[in-house]
Amino acid sequence: MSEWHGYADPRAYQRPGCWHQLRVVDLDAGFGSEQPKYGGKFCVGERKRFRVCSLKPCPADRLPFRHIQCSQFDARPYKGKLYKWTPVPNTINPCELHCRPENEFFAEKLRDAVIDGTPCYDGNSSRDVCINGICKNVGCDFEIDSYAVEDRCGVCQGDGSTCQTVKKTFEKSEGRGYVDVGLIPAGAREIQIEEVAEAENFLALRSEDPEKYFLNGDWTIQWNGDYQVAGTTFTYERTGNWENLTSPGPTEEPVWIQVRGGGSEWAHD
Repeated sequence: MSEWHGYADPRAYQRPGCWHQLRVVDLDAGFGSEQPKYGGKFCVGERKRFRVCSLKPCPADRLPFRHIQCSQFDARPYKGKLYKWTPVPNTINPCELHCRPENEFFAEKLRDAVIDGTPCYDGNSSRDVCINGICKNVGCDFEIDSYAVEDRCGVCQGDGSTCQTVKKTFEKSEGRGYVDVGLIPAGAREIQIEEVAEAENFLALRSEDPEKYFLNGDWTIQWNGDYQVAGTTFTYERTGNWENLTSPGPTEEPVWIQVRGGGSEWAHD
């Protein structure tokens, strides 16, 4: 006879991510028997199943769970030396534990599989988690192996009818220094900011605090790449004198778009 036991709370083991539930065989021969007796058979089907339990991201001031797993090797000698280990991203095998020592230039695979419930990819909007060493898709309904997605308005399995697109073009050329282009409100999604023509200026992003810039502030120009802005990621691309910014959102606070002269076009939902 086989019954599903209650879901084990990962918080008891200081694990984020997912709960698991076990199914065990009650053998007439008694606890610990390796083989079913009296014509019994092993259970057919899954023995362990999972569900997502942590629906909110971990606080930003806490170490990522993958980092904690790497640090568990700090007290173990590696080739006769002790190191402080930090995680190394591995997009090919995201559920393996790859770490490198601080201030060193080599990395090692320290475990074949991270602990169940570890995010497949740290630092992005993916909900996918590692289960039994395999990266499992998690939909917006927080079900494992679900392909439910949010619409452009952020509604899980919505039809995109609950928000509207705001599109504006900025063509002013007067003013010195940083000129305000427009304000992206909190909660904006699918943000696109692009120059309509090449110009010798630079796009910038700042908060409502005039002293706090997210990108290209204080007369500095930053490299192409991903930048954390108002609780989301903005991708900044510049080819010659042509720039654009994109972000999936949502923004957690208003963001000012600025430019030093020239023209640009921007839109968001």
